[in-house]
Amino acid sequence: FYYQAFIYTYNKDYERSIEALSKELLYDSCNTQAYSNRGLSYANLKRYDEALKDYEKAFLSDSTFKGLRANRAAALFETHRYDEALKDYNRLIINNPDEGKYRYMRGLIFANSGKYKTALEDFNIALRKNPEDPEISYNVGLCLYKLNDFKNAYRNVLKARSAGYRVDESLFKTIEQQAGL
Repeated sequence: FYYQAFIYTYNKDYERSIEALSKELLYDSCNTQAYSNRGLSYANLKRYDEALKDYEKAFLSDSTFKGLRANRAAALFETHRYDEALKDYNRLIINNPDEGKYRYMRGLIFANSGKYKTALEDFNIALRKNPEDPEISYNVGLCLYKLNDFKNAYRNVLKARSAGYRVDESLFKTIEQQAGL
């Protein structure tokens, strides 16, 4: 069943993948990989609560399973459980200090909680790893705006906008005016 699930997942048929992995788990209820992959299929269907249940079961059998903590952190973020997601991202960053994606996601958590300076630190590290990513530039700009650094906020939001990233135009005009441009 596990190999069928792999093919279904590869073809983005997540419902059938879940069915196959559920059958696999009937035969091997301690299969970390099956729980992790079924959780990922649930997450791809935006069924985050079910994904989190499977990630927790996978953690019980092997908390070091590759990708498990990152997948759980992402599902926690999507369900607005930021404190729990932050714990996972902190742990991921300790083990992978230069991983831009983890820094970016942690930055989003900090920004959502109004900690713009701390968010900016993570966004800047993520931006150094992915200098052409307009979404990161936009979020750097938003933090700078919240910190009243309007000229640098404008520069970053303009960079994101120029790269085709969808920008809140009224906010862009406000930043532009605050920057004196």
